[in-house]
Amino acid sequence: MGFFIALLPACRDARLLTVGPECNVRATVRDLTALDGCGFVLELPNGTRLSPDAQVWEGFTPYEGQQVLIRFIEVNRATTCQVGRPVHILCITEVQPTSGQY
Repeated sequence: MGFFIALLPACRDARLLTVGPECNVRATVRDLTALDGCGFVLELPNGTRLSPDAQVWEGFTPYEGQQVLIRFIEVNRATTCQVGRPVHILCITEVQPTSGQY
């Protein structure tokens, strides 16, 4: 049985974005801010890049090479960064290197 942590509007702690075992897709944060129209994207282990909607970073501080677990859905929206599939992130949490998950 999973668990659920409520995210209150005033909270900015990224740990509160975790939603139980549903957040189970591994990804690496890639900093593409040097490319016109791009920012941070997520790269799956198979090399597929995802272009998350901007609101995911509101309560999360991404950095190059950061290891995360995510859950997402693909969305039909325009994006100025042409290197990834547009997605909406449903949950994201940082994986600490000492956690043994990587």
